[in-house]
Amino acid sequence: MATKDLETARKLTAARIGSFRVRELDQLLFEGSDVYGSRAFRQSHIDRLIHRFEHEGCRRLDPLTWIPCEVSSTDLGHLLGEGSPVGYFKDLELPQGQKLRCYQGQHRIAAALQWLDPGDYWWAFDLYDSAKLDDDCRRRLRECDQSSQSFADGDIFRNTRHYQQRGETEAAEEWLAKWSPTKCREFNRIYHPKENKDAFLNLGQKLDLLLQFPALWKSWFMGTHLPSLKCPEELADSLGEIFEAWQSLTCLNPVILDQTTLTLLEGRCPRLSIADREHIDQIFQDGSAFQDVRDHAIRAQLRHAALGYPKIIPSLRTFLENTKYLKAMTDVIKRVLPPKFKGTIRESMFKCYVCPRDLKHQVQISENDYIQKVGSKEYGFWAAYRQLFLFSMRHFYGLTDSRPLGVRQSPLKGKFDTSELWTRFKLCANKVGFIFPGSKFLKSSRPTGSIEFAAIHGILTRLRPPELFVYDESRVRECSNHIAAILRDMVPRKIENPPAIQSLDNQDDWSLEQRCGMTTSSTFLFDQRYLFLHNVYSADQPARAIMTSFAVKRDIFRSFFPDFNDGNAPDLPMSSMPRPINGGSTPGQIDSAVHVAPVDPAPMNNTPMDDAPMDVAPMDVAPMDVAPMDVAPMDDALINDAPMQLALINTAPVVYEPQPMPQSTLLLPNVGPSHNKISIIKQSSNICSCQLNMTPESFYASFQPLSDSCPFVVFFFPSDGIVDFVRHYEDGVLANLCEDDRWFAQAREDREKLQMLAVKRVSDRCRQGPCLIVSGKGYFNSTLQLGPVEKLFLPIYNDNTNHWVLPDQ
Repeated sequence: MATKDLETARKLTAARIGSFRVRELDQLLFEGSDVYGSRAFRQSHIDRLIHRFEHEGCRRLDPLTWIPCEVSSTDLGHLLGEGSPVGYFKDLELPQGQKLRCYQGQHRIAAALQWLDPGDYWWAFDLYDSAKLDDDCRRRLRECDQSSQSFADGDIFRNTRHYQQRGETEAAEEWLAKWSPTKCREFNRIYHPKENKDAFLNLGQKLDLLLQFPALWKSWFMGTHLPSLKCPEELADSLGEIFEAWQSLTCLNPVILDQTTLTLLEGRCPRLSIADREHIDQIFQDGSAFQDVRDHAIRAQLRHAALGYPKIIPSLRTFLENTKYLKAMTDVIKRVLPPKFKGTIRESMFKCYVCPRDLKHQVQISENDYIQKVGSKEYGFWAAYRQLFLFSMRHFYGLTDSRPLGVRQSPLKGKFDTSELWTRFKLCANKVGFIFPGSKFLKSSRPTGSIEFAAIHGILTRLRPPELFVYDESRVRECSNHIAAILRDMVPRKIENPPAIQSLDNQDDWSLEQRCGMTTSSTFLFDQRYLFLHNVYSADQPARAIMTSFAVKRDIFRSFFPDFNDGNAPDLPMSSMPRPINGGSTPGQIDSAVHVAPVDPAPMNNTPMDDAPMDVAPMDVAPMDVAPMDVAPMDDALINDAPMQLALINTAPVVYEPQPMPQSTLLLPNVGPSHNKISIIKQSSNICSCQLNMTPESFYASFQPLSDSCPFVVFFFPSDGIVDFVRHYEDGVLANLCEDDRWFAQAREDREKLQMLAVKRVSDRCRQGPCLIVSGKGYFNSTLQLGPVEKLFLPIYNDNTNHWVLPDQ
């Protein structure tokens, strides 16, 4: 390494032309943040430099402030004149249109233009002969940190990974050295884990996907101790959502995302907030969003993508804030797992889960009430796992030392008893299927039911300390037992919580802090009644003016714990959904013997949770009671006066009912039985899975002439050589198709390019009618090459035999 450094220094010395003073500061060309090694442009750095200038001047004659740049020998000759001596610190006049390529200094120049007098604009530059510079020399000029600023964590992260991926170990180690030892250890626990390798490597892969969005990394902070949360699967799911969001919001063109656009969009939720929709409309109308995109058609696509995004628009900043909320939940779960448990929280919880034999799973709908829901083992763990995290979300303040925002001491502690909360947690855990045999925390030295006695006896002895008062201890114990018996005889009240509301017609000042991160003290207590599975995984309600605090918590939770119907059944350790799919009923039917109050204030477009309808008995619903973002609870009268229905921006999808098609419409000319290019390998009444006997490229080309007449939704898996034909599309179909890291795409108009689709967009498109959806895992390539067109015929469904057949069978 020392030899290489010396060689680079020698080349730089040979390439150096001299030092010059340049006044045309508006003709400098700086590298963007998409160039690895360059610095992201930040106003905070400019403000810091101006502060230094005011105290010590801008020190333009100090060689440490001079800016390295390159110029060709030919251009230098034109600038100085042929035969002119180079000299030292000469004036260099740039003709109109001549640009000077600089490797550093954009913050110094921006600060100088604000601080210097207009007649005194100039800066000093070190010029290098471009013909004598190689990549190592340019990297050294670009990345040397002798200048006026240090690199941010996001810059160091991106550049370290860039050089690691290129196999340039020395350069990567140089970047890592810019961090403290603590930050380096955290980084290495993600990319070089000693345990739980698959889970953490997946987390690292999701972070790598975001490297193509430089603007996202401005807010990245190393030192949040993400690995210590022991939940890399949840973190990876949230990061995957960020990647999917910005793939959609940039229309698969990540380089167009700039810092201004990110700041204007992050935290907005156009699906639920009309105010956010109006804001997004405005920033596209005035041109402040995606300022570098001038094409009107592309801007229209970007606007449509932003207005159509179905959740709170995420970023790495919101992700880091939300992990503070997640940490409060994991602190609860960790206390019930065995000390020094191995593996991730999800893996350890799976080992403690016992699925009921009848597949009737308990689902908590209030603090005291449960219903039964029928579903697969995968659904059972999915629901049970999330229910314990929701319990932790409702009660972390009381179960741990974590506190909501605004709680400096313990004013809320008097509202609950810690021992009683842990008893309820244990009851909930056992009810939904968890047994923690190795947990010392849930074990009690007192007999079951003595918590009431301990509480009463503790109150009496605190009021009358035995060291200060003389009394008969047996009478105190007798009184405590008597009151404890009365308490144990009390029957739990059936709780009928008001419906959870996701948005209101109020007006409120918007702030990013209200759309992410730790709950506040007021909303912590107010939203406890809503944080149950059926509310969190309910359908979106019609958009109104602003989001409620519950809707924000709902979005945060689902970012870490995605919907069951969004393909997350494979998140179970040692479990995966079968491929190819076999159709069948949607998992999760509510037991008709159990009745609960309706939870939605109005009919919705989608069915709650995994599309299994709640079997409910009609009853009166209490007045709606909901708090907007971090404000005091509203009066019932005010809420009841609010209109309950607004027109949805996206109307209910049209369900396509395929009509029987003549067999001849599915055939290319002169196709005979001997030209069978696909074969049926599995089928149900709704889905037919076929194996390709041809290349995926050839199938894609051969299917195009048939696509207009094909009456089915077709899922094409090129890497597996599988094609699934679906007669009637339902959300349960997509749940069986989805796997971790799987992407979905649809052909564009030219059919040679693919456009990635979010999972919800897949469902929406499939409900509209026949289409071809391409799916794969790993790296997404927008181009699917067309192979030779071959003779191809597709399966059809025989209504008489209720079987799928190929025309030659």
